[in-house]
Amino acid sequence: NEEIRSMDDIVKEAIQQALDACNGRIGGPGGAAARLDMHPNTLRSRMIKLHIPFPGNKRSHNGSGLK
Repeated sequence: NEEIRSMDDIVKEAIQQALDACNGRIGGPGGAAARLDMHPNTLRSRMIKLHIPFPGNKRSHNGSGLK
């Protein structure tokens, strides 16, 4: 039997691949948002929802400083 992955898992993988390909750049020309054909704020929102850390950000999304 073939395992069916959740949409969240598929979206998370696509975001991580785009961030890797763009060296962590979210917005601007050549950024991950452009590669994924979405607004940078939408990408940031999805990253928070899916617990994807922001590149270069040592703090968690809730500002606690814990990862």
